[in-house]
Amino acid sequence: MVGAAWPASAQTQDILAGLRPEHPRLLITTAGWNDLRTRRASNPERDAVITKIVSDARKVLAALPLVYKKEGSLMLRVSREALRRIELCSFAYRITGEKVFLDRAEKDMLTAAAFTDWIPSTFLDTAEMTAALALGYDWLFDALPARTRATVR
Repeated sequence: MVGAAWPASAQTQDILAGLRPEHPRLLITTAGWNDLRTRRASNPERDAVITKIVSDARKVLAALPLVYKKEGSLMLRVSREALRRIELCSFAYRITGEKVFLDRAEKDMLTAAAFTDWIPSTFLDTAEMTAALALGYDWLFDALPARTRATVR
């Protein structure tokens, strides 16, 4: 019997009702991003980590586009690369405001969204690709064109 283990109130409750309406809301908020930028200069270790992340994101800018490629019945390597790129570029955009990072993250998100599938028969492939697009969608929400948000959503 489907749903028998769930209380009746949980079945009718809107699980999104308490969700914060503004973005970003995954892992960090706008206030958190502002605090990170503000406090960066006061902590050399924090500044070094942020500088390294932005440096790694700059390397992504020159990378070839993501390609749908299975290895056996998996595409985990592609999913993980998408997550790495989108996370780095989204982070770098939020910290620096440089549009090149936004553009690259958007390009990788649209490429991944256009793949024929994310290998739904293997949980991890699909989960990591979903995480990549969810993070990019959330962190870049206000900067992405509506058509990109619609495609990724």
